[in-house]
Amino acid sequence: MNVYILLDRSGSMSSLWNEAIGSINGYVKNLTPATKIHLAVFDNISYDVLRDCKAKDWKDLTDKDALPRGGTPLYDSCGKIMSTAEAAKSKKTMLVVMTDGYENASTEYTKEAIKAKVEAWDKKDWEVVFLGANFDKVDDVSKQVGVTRDKTISYSQGTFNVGMNSLAVSTCTYGTTGERVKFDDTIRAQTSKKVES
Repeated sequence: MNVYILLDRSGSMSSLWNEAIGSINGYVKNLTPATKIHLAVFDNISYDVLRDCKAKDWKDLTDKDALPRGGTPLYDSCGKIMSTAEAAKSKKTMLVVMTDGYENASTEYTKEAIKAKVEAWDKKDWEVVFLGANFDKVDDVSKQVGVTRDKTISYSQGTFNVGMNSLAVSTCTYGTTGERVKFDDTIRAQTSKKVES
């Protein structure tokens, strides 16, 4: 199984950055060792692939790999990583998008183009999961590109690890049985509670 992670590194992610990358590190460690992981970060300055390896070979992300800056070309970045996944032609493929805001800088892809890709993925039983990084309106963004609410969730600050641990279980289940990801009310309640530091 191939897992593609697309991480928003726009400037507004600054206050959440350490928690976001820490939760991704934990997520990968909970996947089966042979799972292939491809991670890219994006802003309006560049789109950078930071990891392309099996889970067992993962090296933890740190702020030395990337720091937040710039705007949010969400559609362009989704288009790039989805095209990479399509070229690999893995039987089971999952895209995990983590963002804290709306599209504001794309020039190559439209929301209609990304929606068409999402629909094509769904027909292949491939997964697209949208995660809001302390972004309550993430449902609005995912809906625009055809991702259903049961594959969309927002993590409040302090709950990223809880959410990503739950997603790791769903990811492994999808890889093993083909059962599709579905966020339920229990995990929504767990990730909607702000945790005091």
